[in-house]
Amino acid sequence: MIDKVNTTLAKITNDAHKQSAQNMFDWLAANKISLSGKYKDKRWGMVNAANDGGWFVHINVQYDEYLDEFLSGESAETKTMVRAQVGHMGCPRCKTGKCQFTGIDIANPDERQIEFIKKLILYRINAIKEGRLPKCSYVKVSRRGETLEPCAVHKVCDPKCRAMKNP
Repeated sequence: MIDKVNTTLAKITNDAHKQSAQNMFDWLAANKISLSGKYKDKRWGMVNAANDGGWFVHINVQYDEYLDEFLSGESAETKTMVRAQVGHMGCPRCKTGKCQFTGIDIANPDERQIEFIKKLILYRINAIKEGRLPKCSYVKVSRRGETLEPCAVHKVCDPKCRAMKNP
């Protein structure tokens, strides 16, 4: 994992961004959170270099009944940013009526955002521990954004989700 850290840091051209990314890697290591982006074979997200010489964090987060409570103490700006990137109420993978991958992307985060990212990573890991991940099967990249048939595993869509897809 040291190689991944060094490779990622080498691609970050801005010294301030490089230091904040290093601090994030150090925090992950100190908290024994895998740099591979997985916890118990489930993805929590990733930290990586961006094409513009900066860096970003992606945290896999789906809407569930715990998210509103988690966000209750956050700023209106943070709530708006999160809600724009995660699924709608009733279906953890539904955005604008279509099945999509949901998660939070934050590029070149400032200190306030980094503190939020840390909480969000721990939130995701707790969701994995507690078995609160969506039961839907994985949506292939080539099919994201399409209106999909009901889940192949469960043979039905969540009724709230279906109602939203067919208003």
